[in-house]
Amino acid sequence: MLFNLADSDYAVMVVKHEHEPVAHYKMDGAAQTRYFRKNWSSLILWHNEHPAHGRLTPWHVNNFPGSWLHAFSWLDDSEIGELPVTWNWLSGVSEPFTGNQIPAAIHYTLGVPTTPGCEATPLADLWFKERDSRRAPGRPLPLERLRATGE
Repeated sequence: MLFNLADSDYAVMVVKHEHEPVAHYKMDGAAQTRYFRKNWSSLILWHNEHPAHGRLTPWHVNNFPGSWLHAFSWLDDSEIGELPVTWNWLSGVSEPFTGNQIPAAIHYTLGVPTTPGCEATPLADLWFKERDSRRAPGRPLPLERLRATGE
């Protein structure tokens, strides 16, 4: 369980990816940005009471770019703990798991398997299985309802 890994010495705990995207675009044609600590913020175990968070103010949140926030730029390296990659495995980016290993959390950072071109992304079968398990018999998923009705 993720919470068993929590260490109050750290302000946040993340998987410290070394992700430098090669593509210029990602899902839905959005520009792929490169920044310090790329994808570290895609799964965060926060220690909200850590004193280092006192350095982050509403002014910073409202005036600094998203990349500054995503890089935890108000924190020193020593205030960021590390989680095992299994807790934020980047499908199509992280090294493949071997054997019967399955990550605890999968981030489809290049696009979910229903995104054109991402249908065969690694572990897409798990994404489809989870989606289908949540679908009530004869009832479309909420997003599909919105597309069908134009709501």
